[in-house]
Parts: sequence; C-alpha cells; structure tokens
Amino acid sequence: MKKAPLAEDIFAVLSDGITIKMFKMASTGFRVRGGLYKKLKITRKQYISRLRKLMATGLIHKRSAVYVLTALGQIVDKTILRMTEESADNYWKLKAIDSFEKDLPLEEKHNMIDAMLSDTLIRDTIAKYA
Repeated sequence: MKKAPLAEDIFAVLSDGITIKMFKMASTGFRVRGGLYKKLKITRKQYISRLRKLMATGLIHKRSAVYVLTALGQIVDKTILRMTEESADNYWKLKAIDSFEKDLPLEEKHNMIDAMLSDTLIRDTIAKYA
C-alpha cells in the first residue's frame, strides 16, 4: 500500500497551470487518447508525467478508460482550488479589506466585507477573521 499524500505533495502537483487545467478537466472526465497534449501545447512526455503525478497523489484515477477526480480530488477542487481562484480574482478587494482601520466598528467592517464580497465562497471565511 502506498502512503497517503501530504498537503505539500498536493500543492507541488498543482503548482503549474497545465497540471491545473488537466485536473479541472478530470472533473468532467477525459481520455488519454485524442491528442489532448497538443491542445495543452506540451509534449506527450510532459503530458504523461503530469498525468502520473496527478494519479500518484490520488487526485485523479482511471475509470472505464476515462480519467476522473477521486474523492480527494473532488475535495481539493471544491475547496482549495476554488477558494484559491476566487481569492486571486478578488485580490484587490482583499487588499482593501486589509487596509480597514482597526478602529472601525466590527459590525461596520462586516457590512463592508458583505458588500464587497457578496456571492463569493471567501466572504464567510474572511469575515470570521476580520
């Protein structure tokens, strides 16, 4: 039995844009055949290497000739990856929240966070620590 991946193993695998694209594609499933590596603009060897790393960390697996997310992969996709992407998309709003005065009443600060980050996954997390 192989060892369970550590958090740093997962982050290391998902540290480049191409691998993240492959990981996201696994959420709907993809086949190895079909020249996908050409669409990703990488060599076949680079493609296979990334595919193996995703599988070795337990983020994807092959089911009926299709690569799909594992249960771990689904958790990483729905929490870590989506939260990170949303945080990056809202970078400037988060910088503004960091700049709020310490003397600002907590309720007013929370109202501003709600207004700035409505309809986001990160709103509740940032409000908790504000």
